Amino acid sequence: MYFEVEQLGKIAIKSQFQNDMLISYTNAFSSGLFLAVGIVHILPEAHETLAEYIDYPIAFLIAIMGFSLILFVEKIIFRNVEENPSCVELQQLDKQGHHQAILLDNFDHQHTNQLIRSLKHNQNNLKPYLLSTAIGLHAVFEGIALGVTRRTSDTLALGLSLMGHKWAEGWALGVAFRESSVEQDLQIKFIIFSALLSPVGIIIGMLIASESIFVTGIVQSITAGTFIYIASTELIVEEFNKNQNKTIKFILYLLGIMLMSFIVYLE
Repeated sequence: MYFEVEQLGKIAIKSQFQNDMLISYTNAFSSGLFLAVGIVHILPEAHETLAEYIDYPIAFLIAIMGFSLILFVEKIIFRNVEENPSCVELQQLDKQGHHQAILLDNFDHQHTNQLIRSLKHNQNNLKPYLLSTAIGLHAVFEGIALGVTRRTSDTLALGLSLMGHKWAEGWALGVAFRESSVEQDLQIKFIIFSALLSPVGIIIGMLIASESIFVTGIVQSITAGTFIYIASTELIVEEFNKNQNKTIKFILYLLGIMLMSFIVYLE
């Protein structure tokens, strides 16, 4: 998982190659995998663990809390950063023309174009940092989910499903940095940092699993909610809002669900 993000991120920074369709197909397949991982694989196991301590479907409630936590961080905290005055001003300029913005009432055409380029430059520089934070947050929770698994079959099933998606995350992060004007040394450092968060999450999960079965059940519930969030609000929404090849992507989505469900059945 570490080398996928690190190597694909570095390649994307230095390469001009871009295959959006391949990434879309991977995301569609991964969305089905992640949805099934959260609902069919992790959540029932967490419920079984916590049912021994509490006579209430607490695992499902904690999963909703995990879902809500990531929703709050990404859609409220990150959104407030993205919707800074520069970005809003840029949107007004792009939609309404050169002289619609209040700040530009007294600017001539050349000054307006310079400000638009400056705002786009700042927005492109901000994007990779926000993306690396979001990917890093996911990576920690995904790593924890992998670290708390107790059976080899669970570890292999979950690990392989994550590895099938990590390369796309690394590539997307590398492309975002490539389109910015951030120095390349700093770009590579951020790629390595993002790649390290999955192993860090795994170590945290292993430490939690060695301490308490009850805490393990709670953590599994939270990670189930995060997997459901990643699948439903990011991968599925992002891919199926695009008009290209929706039928193929839906088939891949169903295949992802069927594959993880079959693995759980074999267990």
